Amino acid sequence: MSKWAFAVSLLVVLVPASALAESLEEPPAGTPSGVAESDEGFEDDGFEDDDFGGQEFKQQTSAAPAWAPSLSGFSRSDVALWSERFDTQPVGKLRQSLDLDFRFKVDLFRVVVQLHGEYDFATLVDRERFDEPTLEAYEGKFNTREAYVALELGDFNLSVGRLIDVWGAGDLLTVLDVTNPRDLREPGTTELDDVRLPVLGTRLAWSSGRHGLEFLVLHEHDMGYRPAPLSDYSPLRTLVAADPLVGQLLGGKTLAYRETRPRFGVDGQSFLGRWLWNGPGVDLGVMGGSVLDRQGVFGLAEDIDLTDTRW
Repeated sequence: MSKWAFAVSLLVVLVPASALAESLEEPPAGTPSGVAESDEGFEDDGFEDDDFGGQEFKQQTSAAPAWAPSLSGFSRSDVALWSERFDTQPVGKLRQSLDLDFRFKVDLFRVVVQLHGEYDFATLVDRERFDEPTLEAYEGKFNTREAYVALELGDFNLSVGRLIDVWGAGDLLTVLDVTNPRDLREPGTTELDDVRLPVLGTRLAWSSGRHGLEFLVLHEHDMGYRPAPLSDYSPLRTLVAADPLVGQLLGGKTLAYRETRPRFGVDGQSFLGRWLWNGPGVDLGVMGGSVLDRQGVFGLAEDIDLTDTRW
């Protein structure tokens, strides 16, 4: 299936007056002209991405203000057209989204709350062509991005909440990036920053010089977002349409996914750890852990009734 798509983004930044006033103050004595003070205290952990997709450790060089709130956000409109049905129903996506990012730090504690909401107005166009699972997957979403509380003690950083933790050096594809579920509703068209979804977790990080250690426990088992069984991006839709026998068996029925593993539970947790060394011209890392397979295994429900109109 081919698809034409384009997106327009509008960035709106909101900063409280108190934070703006602090930014306009004269730099302290000894600060070279044109060099801003460190904005320490607003990274997820003790690591930053470098220009090559790897990670380097950041030293805490200056004390943050006792109260340093900031509020920012952006609104984005995504419009997509289907080329294969351009003459009949070309509208593929009319999604409007809003993201807000609120952060503040008090003494040793740092709080980050990121909210995301979206609504796809394309679901209002010829609405009867969508089944209930497709509307549930695509019509609207409201959730958090990252939302956590961090305690910073010298070289140690303890974070608890809904986390997004990128593992591995690849920007798009890496076999090591298994910490967060993915938004797979529109594979290949979703922006990288929007693909990873947060999960409830606890992270303990330590960094000193070129060395860093991190231990991560994920308390939530989440399969992420996936296409509804009969949505445009689902391979099952093609199977139902192409195979007369399958089409006859499933025709007129509503297909939906149902997860069998509980979202929270002791046996649904994942444990990970890594050591990283950032050297001149080379990065080394040792990583290990126990994680659940988020791809899952599909099967028919045991209580399925062929005479029922909903599966």
